[in-house]
Amino acid sequence: MRLTLILALRYLRRGCPLSAITLAAITPAALVLAVSLASRLGDLPARIQWGVSMGLVILAAWLGLTKALMGTFQARATELTSLREIGATPAQIRGVILMQALLLSGSGTLLGLLIGLGLIALTGGRPVPSLPIEAAVVAGVGLASGGVAGLVAARPFTHL
Repeated sequence: MRLTLILALRYLRRGCPLSAITLAAITPAALVLAVSLASRLGDLPARIQWGVSMGLVILAAWLGLTKALMGTFQARATELTSLREIGATPAQIRGVILMQALLLSGSGTLLGLLIGLGLIALTGGRPVPSLPIEAAVVAGVGLASGGVAGLVAARPFTHL
């Protein structure tokens, strides 16, 4: 586990994929905004329409994050192949990729929470009533989506 974290941090230092962090930030920002603005909508059809719209934004961001992670890992394909050649198991390579994806999505989630709360303040909206709970849920969704995107992006490199 320690080696996995060290390798993931080493790969991040070489070139931080800002596109992945930016796309990871869209999900929590959209969630925070959706929860805040949906509480202002009165009727149920408007809330459902808003929820579906935000769901599509989140899905598009997740697909973009997955594609950005795949591009990042394809650029490092020779390094990942070298790890396989020196005896790393597919599970260890998957761990390195997953750890990097979680580090990227974690920083993107933090950025997205700050952006979402800033947008709420700019639009004159009320902060979410149960902010710590909502922030924890948003952070969990952001990290989970980053983890799943990492697993999807890791698939080609663990089945060589």
